[in-house]
Amino acid sequence: AWMADVEEGGSGGGMSALVSSREFPATAWTQFVESYKRTVKSYGREPVLAKVRFGQAISMGLILGLVYLQQPFDSSATKNRLGAMFLLIMKQSVASMFTVSQVIPKDMAVFMREYLTSANRPSSYFLGLSLAEVPYQVLFPTIFGTIAYWLIGFAPEASRFFVFIVTLVLMANASCSLGYALSTLTGHDGVAVALGPVLMLPMSLYAGVLHSSDNVPWYFVPLDKVSMIKYAFQAIVLNEFGSDKYTPKLRQFVFDYIGVETGQIGFCIAMLVVLLVGFRILAYIFLLIRAKRALM
Repeated sequence: AWMADVEEGGSGGGMSALVSSREFPATAWTQFVESYKRTVKSYGREPVLAKVRFGQAISMGLILGLVYLQQPFDSSATKNRLGAMFLLIMKQSVASMFTVSQVIPKDMAVFMREYLTSANRPSSYFLGLSLAEVPYQVLFPTIFGTIAYWLIGFAPEASRFFVFIVTLVLMANASCSLGYALSTLTGHDGVAVALGPVLMLPMSLYAGVLHSSDNVPWYFVPLDKVSMIKYAFQAIVLNEFGSDKYTPKLRQFVFDYIGVETGQIGFCIAMLVVLLVGFRILAYIFLLIRAKRALM
């Protein structure tokens, strides 16, 4: 219906008049709803992809859980627990970012045609696309995290399990935002996928496990400050080892080793929210720049 309105409105003055005036026949809300519906339908036309993502969440949760099955709460399992937490974060971060890195470049030609004919706004398109992905970025991390959490034997407390899942979901969506930013920046799915590991490697190095978080080289400081991997990992460590299942001595040893302090979990979770929104806004700005350039 909205495309029909455009064709009808553009039949008199031609596409050049629509482009020059930048008057949109349909409201922003209508364009958002249609963009959202189209994205949902496109996912529905590829049920195999959703099944693969569902199967991956279950299988990876089982594999990681069985590798680190029921770890004890003493110092002998500290290394295993930290390793499991780090792998949890890395797996979900990589999966979330790569899943969306190819979406916008493949859809770019359609969006540009709609934008040049005043059929769709960048804001409506991007918001509809983003919101359509949210349920997947909540469901699959929750399934993966739930299986791994109880198999590994993390703190058996409802509140800590809830914080763990919330952290994993926020991190997944922050990684998704980074994927959108890379894809709108490059406009090419292959380039976006190739750039992902280049950024994620230094982001993961200084989380506190592979390299001391206190000795970050100045040239990696910007990436360290915007590392969703670091903030998610530290939040999970603080959440887990804050349990009474661990002795105060072991708890302090782990916090010192990772480079975190008690009570810092709120800051880590807040930073995940900031990165989620920040990278999403950056992605929209890149898309807007591409759209404006198409008019020149």
